[in-house]
Amino acid sequence: MRIIAPMFKVYIETLEPAQLQSRLETLLQEGGVRVPVNRYLAEQQPQTGVRRLVRRWGWLRNAHKAFMTWKHTGWSPRWIGRRIPVVGPLAWKVYGVITQRSFRLHVLAELAQLGDNLQRLQREVSKLDATAVGTLIPVTTDLQSEQTQLREQIALASARFRAIEQRLAAPAPVAGMSSGSLSDASLFPSWYLALEASLRGDMSDIEARLERYLPYLDCAQVGQPGWPVLDLGCGRGEWLTVLGKRGLLARGG
Repeated sequence: MRIIAPMFKVYIETLEPAQLQSRLETLLQEGGVRVPVNRYLAEQQPQTGVRRLVRRWGWLRNAHKAFMTWKHTGWSPRWIGRRIPVVGPLAWKVYGVITQRSFRLHVLAELAQLGDNLQRLQREVSKLDATAVGTLIPVTTDLQSEQTQLREQIALASARFRAIEQRLAAPAPVAGMSSGSLSDASLFPSWYLALEASLRGDMSDIEARLERYLPYLDCAQVGQPGWPVLDLGCGRGEWLTVLGKRGLLARGG
């Protein structure tokens, strides 16, 4: 009998002593020739008592599976509560109702809080509006008053500017009046003109006496465009001459 030691492979870790002895005897009977053996078709290892019970009874296998699942959930009481027959589904339903009610109460509380915040914001906005209106009304009134005053000043300045333009553009009325008076003087006899000159005085004396009436014209604001001075019976035009020197508009007849 020849035995080739290198041809043997002994799987001590996977075979029990009885199986190892049976395989050795088979190899010795075959003359030491190695026969390929499919280990998947070999006789299965005997199982322990717990595994044997688990494989034999399905309910125990299911219980073991459920236990491992519960362990993986972190020993959640909610998970184990839902698996209890009759009580579990009922408890889960009650829990759902309680949770939904709690959520609704929370939503109602949040809505009430939002309503209170909205009312507070509305009150603050109303206060700000009242403050803004109370501040802007006097300012608006002052601006309107200043605007009216500015318009009046602009209108007055425009009237004065137009009056100055008319004064510069209008011819001097004194020259025409004096020429008219000279032409009229030719109609009177010489003795009458001499008597008039002796009673009235010369032109410089008459102008000096008439100048005291100029302040009254200034107070009346006449002699402006649209309000000229009218001298009825102007005679030789002494009064018109005084008014022309003062820059006032005057007409005589």
